[in-house]
Amino acid sequence: MQLELIPQLLGLPIHDPGIISLMQELDVQQTGKDDATIIANGRGVHLQFQSNDRPAFSRSKSTGDVPSKKGDLFLVAATFDRKFFDAHEVLNVHLPFRLLFGYQPRMMQVSRKFKQFVNGKKAAFANCWSFVYNTYEVIVALDENEQLNWFRVEPRNELYARQVDITKLFKQQQYRVHTFNIAELNSMKVMNPTLSWILRMNAGDHTFDKKNIKEVNSVLEKYIDQVIAALQAQKVSQITAALKKSILSLNRAAAKNMGMIENKERKELLQFFEDTIRLCGLQLEPGVDFTSDWRTF
Repeated sequence: MQLELIPQLLGLPIHDPGIISLMQELDVQQTGKDDATIIANGRGVHLQFQSNDRPAFSRSKSTGDVPSKKGDLFLVAATFDRKFFDAHEVLNVHLPFRLLFGYQPRMMQVSRKFKQFVNGKKAAFANCWSFVYNTYEVIVALDENEQLNWFRVEPRNELYARQVDITKLFKQQQYRVHTFNIAELNSMKVMNPTLSWILRMNAGDHTFDKKNIKEVNSVLEKYIDQVIAALQAQKVSQITAALKKSILSLNRAAAKNMGMIENKERKELLQFFEDTIRLCGLQLEPGVDFTSDWRTF
């Protein structure tokens, strides 16, 4: 299996020739109609697909120029676990990088490190590192003995790829700050991402529970209160301080509740913050990561 080709398949539809070839090699015949995770039994490979009705990542053309249609499944992540490593008789932590990037030294950015270990679970890990390389992110998990447990390859979130000095940007726009949208800002204490999370929890998503949702909602409510106070005082520096404080609080919540804030939740939260910033009268260019100085989730 040429694993170094898998990043090139991310974002392609399930009927793309490259995806079909990969699934044939893994002895996978078909998937369900909805979002699906395909596990190649005995091979230690998990392929995650998502409907293009709500894509996490997609490309305009497949490798075979096969057009996609509504409802198609797209490959959004690939995970390799202990079964895969056992088959290759290696638990070397360099394995994911050698497989994906070859033996040439490459520049990679360490974006974050987590520490968590859950006893009695197959996916338990003691350390989890996340590396960004080009348009891909590689998440590497080690067990309590610092042995490679699993690694996951997924597209980098390009929506907020470009960084900006948000303190400087906001300061330059002090004159734009106004109080016209305070009522709408107040409504966002309820109409925020946690509302969708509650629906997912009620639908059976065990990632969420009442406690961790309440924790995040409390952070967002306090943020809104601080932003409104900043608007009333006409102090843009207080908006920056409120944003920073809430992002740092979410960092702690994400580290404590591993898996709660993934790509989808991260996008929802960043969109929430972007909406509040615009309601203050401040302007942001599309594709700007205005939380990068503080955010680790």
